[in-house]
Amino acid sequence: MKYLQNKIAESRFSLPVTIVAAVALWMLTGLREEMHWLLLVFLLAGTYLMAELNNQNALMRTYSRMVSCSFVVFDLIMAPVFHDYVVGVVQLCAILCWLFLFKAYQNKRAQGYVFFAFCMLSMASLLEVGVLWFVPVLWILLGTCIMAMSMRNFLASLLGLFVPYWFVIGYDVYSGAMPRMVSHLTQLIAFSPVADLSAMSELTLITLVFFVVLTLIGTVHFLRFSYNDKIRTRMLFEIFITMSLIIVVLLIVQPHSYSILTALLIVNMSPLVAHTITFTRSRLSNIMFALFSVCGLVLLFCNLLWQP
Repeated sequence: MKYLQNKIAESRFSLPVTIVAAVALWMLTGLREEMHWLLLVFLLAGTYLMAELNNQNALMRTYSRMVSCSFVVFDLIMAPVFHDYVVGVVQLCAILCWLFLFKAYQNKRAQGYVFFAFCMLSMASLLEVGVLWFVPVLWILLGTCIMAMSMRNFLASLLGLFVPYWFVIGYDVYSGAMPRMVSHLTQLIAFSPVADLSAMSELTLITLVFFVVLTLIGTVHFLRFSYNDKIRTRMLFEIFITMSLIIVVLLIVQPHSYSILTALLIVNMSPLVAHTITFTRSRLSNIMFALFSVCGLVLLFCNLLWQP
């Protein structure tokens, strides 16, 4: 039996309606400054890339646009918090990283895909150096879930990490601004106080708790019913789960970086939430879908109307 959530998940109108509603809300709620228009462009670009991530990797075993719809809704909820173009760029780089890395699945000679994946990560780190802390995690995932770790691919990943910095450092040496890059890299070991929530408003904290709850529900659902999916899909979702849980831990340990971490969490939690909405078919799940939809709408309007 198909409930409301399943009909919405499998409808061909879900994504167009979601995008139109998102753009309308963006225009009507005061997010009209120059930088916010740029973030709207990032939102639309990210939506397209998430659709490509779903299509190229068959994340949903049936027709569903819930991956992109979830991404749009979660990004819109946090739109006032994502007030810096850095957040949008880092989020796009994260999606592109997955697009390239997933193409290397079980291919130990996929140097090109691995190079571009780590190059995207390196480009993001030029704006937010803390992204480099995920490099060891990606190496582990490349070997365990992507099953493509080899000496060639490892060297390609190192080259991908180095190339963006090679151009920037070369320019800094030419312009005499080398200390700027040294200062940028030293921020890797500059940590804010542990579990200091003073940087977040109460509304932002409530929104993050909402995201974490959805992430955990999506994780439990997939782990329980992953046998219905192909092995490749299971491996990719294990990546989403691993990254989501790591980001949740980092949100607790280093909450001062919540804007970047939340943007990365949205990329990884969207497929988990989409999978749950699309493939749960019970009265209880339909009630939970309605409840979480209402909570999401309340948080959406609260965040949009009470901008920091």
